[in-house]
Amino acid sequence: MESGIPLQLHDTLWLGAQLEYLRWIGSTEEPNKGQVSEVMNSIEKKLKVRSGNPVLIQQISRYRDGSESDLENIGEKAITWMNLLTQELKNQKSIPVSDIGVLDIESLVDSPESLVSPKVWRWLDQKPQNDIAESCRSLAVECPTASVMLSLRAVEHCLRRWYEQENQPLDRGGWGQVLDQLMEEHASEENRNDTVLAQLSHLPPVLSNLYYLKEKRNEVNHPEKSPTIQEAWRTLVVVSSTISDIYEESYTIELDDEVEVDPQDMDIVPQIGRDSMNKEELVFTIIRNAAMYTGESVSRDTIFEISEKLGLSEDEIEVILDSLLMSGRMYEPRANEIRPI
Repeated sequence: MESGIPLQLHDTLWLGAQLEYLRWIGSTEEPNKGQVSEVMNSIEKKLKVRSGNPVLIQQISRYRDGSESDLENIGEKAITWMNLLTQELKNQKSIPVSDIGVLDIESLVDSPESLVSPKVWRWLDQKPQNDIAESCRSLAVECPTASVMLSLRAVEHCLRRWYEQENQPLDRGGWGQVLDQLMEEHASEENRNDTVLAQLSHLPPVLSNLYYLKEKRNEVNHPEKSPTIQEAWRTLVVVSSTISDIYEESYTIELDDEVEVDPQDMDIVPQIGRDSMNKEELVFTIIRNAAMYTGESVSRDTIFEISEKLGLSEDEIEVILDSLLMSGRMYEPRANEIRPI
């Protein structure tokens, strides 16, 4: 396809009407060569201005210039040209994707999961996955308000999931209530009476980002404020980063003296103590050291038994095992057995 302005909807309708007229005029007993030439000339001009199929343009030009001795087959030619045009339109997006110069929006429309790592995307529920995908599509067609609201809804879902992991399930609690609770839990005693900005400087970056996004949502909720396309893509970037941070926070386990671990389990995971450890790394360490200890593959039952003693739920372990298998860090030599790579 030649470079130029893409065919628009009204162009397609007009071209279809002209080609249908040529098909009809070919069915008459005596086609008017002057009328046929005029219509074909108009079609050729339109295709040259737009991103027209070069094969179609060449065929129409050759036919119009008199390389055909008569007009008996103009109807058949019109059908052929319709098919060529149809094939071209199948390969063209019905709505041209906006080019905002920073994000590859066209790629994001096709693969919204590329905004985060595969393990984070698999961790997301269907609702936030759909919201992120719709946010990318809204950004592509220059609907920034819709894009911002959808991306913020996705991160709010993750925020609630993070909160409910350590607290009671929320019935109606809003973003502000959940964030205030998390900020209070992470704030030190000496900083609790500080201003919000002062508190944020001492909190994990994920909470600072969530506070920024909450303020962004409050702005967009007011009809006087409409985000620009640049604000929309910036919000999408911050949201994707924050969701990844929430995933890491959700999958960090704080082990204390109340966790009962058998001596054999301590040998399998010797570094367990009061330090924080990413849950995925914890499970992988269990598998790796158990395999070294036994010299064989590790059964799923053993992995679940040890991991559950260390505070992980069955659902968490299952998600982590899927992530480790998909990332190629381990494989299943036999059913229900796992070996690290």
